[in-house]
Amino acid sequence: MKGHYVALLLLTLALAAGTVACSLPLPLAIEETLGSEMTPPATQESSPTPPPTATPSPYTTAPTVLSQADYHVVQEVQLTNAGPGLAERVTLWVALIRSLEPYQEVLDSQVQPSDCEVEEDEYGNRFARFEFQDLGADESVEATLTYQVRVYELAYDLSLCQGETLSTFLDAEEYVEADDPSMRALAGQLSEGNSYNRTVI
Repeated sequence: MKGHYVALLLLTLALAAGTVACSLPLPLAIEETLGSEMTPPATQESSPTPPPTATPSPYTTAPTVLSQADYHVVQEVQLTNAGPGLAERVTLWVALIRSLEPYQEVLDSQVQPSDCEVEEDEYGNRFARFEFQDLGADESVEATLTYQVRVYELAYDLSLCQGETLSTFLDAEEYVEADDPSMRALAGQLSEGNSYNRTVI
């Protein structure tokens, strides 16, 4: 079941992103709750948003599916105008869980309010954009996102792996400062005594 917990962690991290913009410089408070349980997906109406685009697996050999588990995930985001004035226009972006082949599959999704717009960035991440009007001081609005997600525990046959591939995952890139001195020092400390130590440093 270890694979389930890792996949669920990835699934949870996907929900953590969120951005709020307001047309007035008024303080806003956001409360977010997230819950999940291993239950069979219930029959629901079709999703109000387009189905997500699955990301192909980078492996040439298909993995073996050891087991699978279904999760009912509910995300609730509450936005409150802390005042003192009126927020004439408030925009809320909430990151959406997406299918990520072969690790997880979004079987169904529901979004409330349903009149939101779905946008996608250059990395394939999808966001629900909510627009709220005339939010008075101390007034709150809520957005609720409900998913049925199937997570797979996988095993790969690595016996045919060839070549050097570690550098692909160790190079610095945008948002991953792998060449930062403190990160390199910590990586060397954690990998001390392992065969790949010199590759990391």
